Amino acid sequence: MSSLDSDECLAGGGEAGLLLRERDWRNSALGEPRHWPQPLKGAVSLMLNSPHPIFIVWGDEAVWLFNDPFAALLEPFRRESLGRSQASERPDSWSHIRSLLPRLYNGDAKVFDET
Repeated sequence: MSSLDSDECLAGGGEAGLLLRERDWRNSALGEPRHWPQPLKGAVSLMLNSPHPIFIVWGDEAVWLFNDPFAALLEPFRRESLGRSQASERPDSWSHIRSLLPRLYNGDAKVFDET
């Protein structure tokens, strides 16, 4: 299995992919995409090219990444929130999000169903 480089993992993805490629990652909690761990690169590639709404929360600062179908669910779509910490973007719900992180980081999927 070949590893993804930063260009490959950010390929595609419509507007969200474009925003991720254009973002200046140097001072972000994740650092530059070329230094991201392979599991993150693979997850981002899968997410960006999926027709289903997906978001990823990564790292101790809970940086969130999402694809165009997920962005369509946000009211309104906040371009600047892509690649930023949940603590800074969602202070009103950060305690709830933080409480989910140990389970999520252990691999337990969490599906949010509004039906």
